[in-house]
Amino acid sequence: MGVSGDEEGARHGPSLTPGGSSKAHKNIEDILLKRAAQVSDNSFGVTYIGRGGSGNFIKMVQNGIEYGDM
Repeated sequence: MGVSGDEEGARHGPSLTPGGSSKAHKNIEDILLKRAAQVSDNSFGVTYIGRGGSGNFIKMVQNGIEYGDM
């Protein structure tokens, strides 16, 4: 699962991008929602990305963009 948030994530909850089977995601979804950031429109910073390591892949792409900007 990709986890993002820096110091704001440590204080207010991270953005989570879990991957893997949808069945496994459903089993832990309540836990993820309790830990993730809550957005101003009352949604949560959790997005199920898909099978395999896709959540980590999305985080890797995000890091590449972020580091490219720096």
